[in-house]
Amino acid sequence: MASVSKPTLASKASPVKKDSGEALDKLEDVAKSDVGSLSADGELNTGQSSILSNTLEPQATHIYKAHWQIFVPTFVICLLYVVGWVTLFYLGQSGDSLARLLIVVLAVGVPILFAYAFLRYQTISLELFDNNLRYHKGWPQADPVVISYTQVKKVIFSKGFFGRLFGGGTVMLQMDKGVVIRIADVSRPDEAEQNIADMIHQAS
Repeated sequence: MASVSKPTLASKASPVKKDSGEALDKLEDVAKSDVGSLSADGELNTGQSSILSNTLEPQATHIYKAHWQIFVPTFVICLLYVVGWVTLFYLGQSGDSLARLLIVVLAVGVPILFAYAFLRYQTISLELFDNNLRYHKGWPQADPVVISYTQVKKVIFSKGFFGRLFGGGTVMLQMDKGVVIRIADVSRPDEAEQNIADMIHQAS
């Protein structure tokens, strides 16, 4: 007799677990604990502190950076040495010791001066907040300095020869006991002086 094969039974579907929302709640709790958790010594981790500092640090009402005139002295020195060497060249003295000295200054001294000016240009800043100001005189000064408006007795600005030509200048903060803080090569020093004076008046 021919054997009759029995039809295979369909496999039972595995029961589907319904998510009651507890897993999502646990994930949210973990995320919140990661952002706000402190280390054993009470300090935030590096990544956490950077995130919170961006959100909690007050925003400056006015920011004044370095003026490009900071490069002018370097360009003037370079131009003078080039003119001197060209003059010696046309006089037939390009092989003299003076001409070689000019070449050395152009090749070594001018790049050093340019690097120094560039570092200062990148680091000079004057930031005004509601209750204090923060300034950085520029490289090689290490860190910015924060001063309350109540500590400043008077603020003035000055412009040198290049400042009168191009617009940059020095902001001077007069403190107690005759101490004067000078922040040179700042852009729009007259505007900075007026805004700082207004902040001092409000704080007094």
